[in-house]
Amino acid sequence: MLNVDKNSSISEIKSSYRKAASLYHPDNQSGHADVKKFHSVVQAYNIILDELKNEREETRQSWLGRLLTRSKERFLTLIIGGASARQSVGDSYSRQGYWSTLNLLIRKLDLAESEADKVKAARTIFRLYRSSFSRITIPRLAAAEGDVLLELIKMLSSVGDKESLQAVVPYLFCGDRETMLTTYISLECSGPAGHAAVAKALGVGNSFFSRIMDMVGWDSQGRAPENGAISASQMRRIRAFAILGKTPMSHIMERMGYSYRHSA
Repeated sequence: MLNVDKNSSISEIKSSYRKAASLYHPDNQSGHADVKKFHSVVQAYNIILDELKNEREETRQSWLGRLLTRSKERFLTLIIGGASARQSVGDSYSRQGYWSTLNLLIRKLDLAESEADKVKAARTIFRLYRSSFSRITIPRLAAAEGDVLLELIKMLSSVGDKESLQAVVPYLFCGDRETMLTTYISLECSGPAGHAAVAKALGVGNSFFSRIMDMVGWDSQGRAPENGAISASQMRRIRAFAILGKTPMSHIMERMGYSYRHSA
């Protein structure tokens, strides 16, 4: 009726209203007078004004809310003093949003139909709630499979605490080659705690025979790692896992970013 859209400014809306109202006004002598259309124009204009008023009110309330929140934080900081006040105030204002977002992500992780959606939810939880990640995902580890299981193993290994590593280690023996390999590499990449967990699980000791094999540094196929940075203890773990997982050492080394050369 007014020939305007959502991008029209308030001045454009008022100008269009005046033109349409004067055109259809019952007193107009140009022959376009139409009472029904005139009332429709007035009604349309009032509806638009109400919408604009509601938008301004919502904007004003959100602005006032932010202002009041900042004012309360400053006021409490002045009274209580120091960083502890800022921390407590921040926690009190963010707690509701923190838990509602976390619960939403947990529901997505549990109820998502596709693996991609579950992986996305798990990654978001890991990124935003890393301190709680183990507590959330370890109970769900047994029910996970496919890409979801592999992603959870990688992320739990990256967390690296004792509880997370203990939950991941059993997958070294699950029987699925890709899951076993992903578990091993994830634990190797998690640092000293992961190395210790792998060594204990695989029963890799520091025997005289092991040290001799480390000095030789070759696998059963007569190849040696080109990257000299690899340690003797890591070679022992790789060798033990290669036997357990029935996987060539060259394949394991390549997945870990090392290259192999044939010995002369």
